[in-house]
Amino acid sequence: MSSQPMTEEERAAFQAAALARLRNPPERVVPDRLFVEAAVELRIQEYDVLQRLTQQDYNELMDEVVAGTVGRMTDERRAELHAGDLELIQQRVGVGVDACIARYEQAQQPLRFVRGDRVVCNIGGDCPWASGSIQATHEEDPADPTGQTVLPYVVKIDPPEGRLISVPTDEVYVCRAEVCFGQREDGLEWTSYCLPPPAAKPA
Repeated sequence: MSSQPMTEEERAAFQAAALARLRNPPERVVPDRLFVEAAVELRIQEYDVLQRLTQQDYNELMDEVVAGTVGRMTDERRAELHAGDLELIQQRVGVGVDACIARYEQAQQPLRFVRGDRVVCNIGGDCPWASGSIQATHEEDPADPTGQTVLPYVVKIDPPEGRLISVPTDEVYVCRAEVCFGQREDGLEWTSYCLPPPAAKPA
């Protein structure tokens, strides 16, 4: 469908409207940030009645939820909170508080091993179990940019691999105490799992 060229009158009207818009730009809508902060703070207090959040987590959650809400209002050119904003604040605060509390509780749970203990870890592959030693406990997961995931153990695998691995859960199918010949009935089986694979023969 072809468009007809503008007439002189239409072009003049278009230019006049564009010039007027440049001279009188639309008023910029600025959301009431203090009101948003008050709404977020109220929701956090409702979810965290016992005030278990650390000051750092409280501040980070406040900043995250406030910034998201203000950004949404700015995009929609609104200065006041709507019911949808309050629902979104409630949802985001609930998720954030729950995640923090779960992280605290995980860090407080007693672990089966301490630093220096000998263990075997399930690393998968043809030889799934590898022996090593506990290097650290209750470490933040470097793969989680939020810093909310806590690893129960960091283990250094014995040579020839000699690398550090993250143990995601304190479960027997992931990490268990190292056993040696004769210590218990399945000692030989578990020790054989931990033997390094044979070196490849040179061609």
